[in-house]
Amino acid sequence: MTNPIERWREEHVRFAKLLDTLEAQLECFHRAERPDYPLMLEVMRYMRHYPDTSHHPREDLAFEKVAERDPRARPMFVRLVQEHRDIDAAGSRLVELLEGVLDDAILSREAVEEPGREYIRRLRGHMASEEVLFPFVVTWLEPGDWTEIDGKIPPTADPLLSPHGSETYTALHRLLKRKAAGKRLFA
Repeated sequence: MTNPIERWREEHVRFAKLLDTLEAQLECFHRAERPDYPLMLEVMRYMRHYPDTSHHPREDLAFEKVAERDPRARPMFVRLVQEHRDIDAAGSRLVELLEGVLDDAILSREAVEEPGREYIRRLRGHMASEEVLFPFVVTWLEPGDWTEIDGKIPPTADPLLSPHGSETYTALHRLLKRKAAGKRLFA
């Protein structure tokens, strides 16, 4: 079994790189250039799919266990669980806005840019907090706890790491291929 904390750290690196991609597209948007809206939407659909349905729920179960065992740590871990809900809602809203742009909805630049930047800021800050608290998770959770978590939410493969690609994330896979020649986007 892969160490769940190491897996989460690796996923955080991938998520951060996707946030960099989203941020670069928002910069285009800010300069009144035309960003790659399909790519932006694909990044956000991925973030709503994999992190919000697999990564975060597994973290929530681990955080809830630590909070039960260490009352001093409880407020920090309860806050992280709430942040997952807030990030989920912000991501959902950003997907709606990007879908609107692609459906030719009339939206001001600020109506898309500000929620996009807020989403990026929240998720980056959240991941930084988690990285600081992961040692508590390692200290408090035992192999049986991880087995219980796996029973409730089985670990799933990241669709971006599929060797054959994914029909769902074609723009992200094209980005991967472009980056493969130079700097690698994913580990």
